[in-house]
Amino acid sequence: MPNSDLNDSLKRVQEEIGKTKTDAERQGMLDQLNAQIQQMFDEPEGEHHHTLRERLDEAIVQFKVEHPQLGQAMEIAVNSLSNLGI
Repeated sequence: MPNSDLNDSLKRVQEEIGKTKTDAERQGMLDQLNAQIQQMFDEPEGEHHHTLRERLDEAIVQFKVEHPQLGQAMEIAVNSLSNLGI
């Protein structure tokens, strides 16, 4: 993960996930997303980037209305991934 903007945006998503309270099903989705972000930090050369972007896109749809700060953080992360060609 060579881009510090991406790094910062993913950390912000993790922070917002930590602040978000929701039902058990959606919480499970957030927990999986958080784990995938952590995997990118732990293994920056892995092939997780494309699946993370897909997962973020799905999560934006689920959370943007009820949790606008989380949705915004996710959109910024997706834009950072796009800027890197992912």
